[in-house]
Amino acid sequence: MPASRKKSPRTKPRRAAPRCRVTLHARAKGVGEPMMRRLRKHAVALAKLAKLPRGSVAVAIADDALMSGLHVQHTGVKGTTDVLTFDLRPAPSDPRAVLEADLVICIDEAARQAKVRGHSVEDELLLYIVHGMLHLVGHDDHAVKAAALMHRREDELLAKIGIGPIYRS
Repeated sequence: MPASRKKSPRTKPRRAAPRCRVTLHARAKGVGEPMMRRLRKHAVALAKLAKLPRGSVAVAIADDALMSGLHVQHTGVKGTTDVLTFDLRPAPSDPRAVLEADLVICIDEAARQAKVRGHSVEDELLLYIVHGMLHLVGHDDHAVKAAALMHRREDELLAKIGIGPIYRS
């Protein structure tokens, strides 16, 4: 090779920035940093697989007390629930709208359901995260057929990240 032509230095290719930024926040006791790291890693992968639009989703892990208060405040229903999804876009149906959303997932409900279903609390929380994300891309679980489709999609996405089906387990 002639001395005048130098090889360009090898650089690592840049990773494309995620279309949707996902953040997690513990608002309940018993959520350690190792669990948060694993949930964050899987939530980012789920956001990509669910094809969330560009923007951000904040996931808060709540206990029964916080979730019960939010449930009654926003739906009028007393008692706790597994997940609440808040799509904060002015026009959620506008494909140009930047996603801004909050998901609140309940660790106490996840612990109860995980015990009954025979899997980990972490896996149950991932089910709640993907459930909320699917709501953000238009899935609905109010009608029987739509709910069945949504739950199949949840299990499909959880299988793709190596967790396996949780809803059907």
